[in-house]
Amino acid sequence: MKIHLSFVLAVVSLSILFRISAIEWLIVLTMFSLVITTEMVNTSIEELSDLLNEKLKLDFHHTTVPRDLAAAAVIVSATTSAIVGLIIFLPKIILLL
Repeated sequence: MKIHLSFVLAVVSLSILFRISAIEWLIVLTMFSLVITTEMVNTSIEELSDLLNEKLKLDFHHTTVPRDLAAAAVIVSATTSAIVGLIIFLPKIILLL
């Protein structure tokens, strides 16, 4: 989560620096919420899986599928957000060069 929040701060700084449009702000904020939400769901599934493993005396492998799917959701949302960020910011960065 700390890494995601670091990227949020970097992107907000770039957004202010490049004075992105209102539509671009909406897209960037939507991407932030997508990544943070999937990260929170992932953490919840991890915690719930740990609790189930402890209370029901399950082996770790019994909860690997939900853990893996939740982690994959974070990777997909973070990758999508990075691609969207490139689409918004790369042309602006290229203009500076």
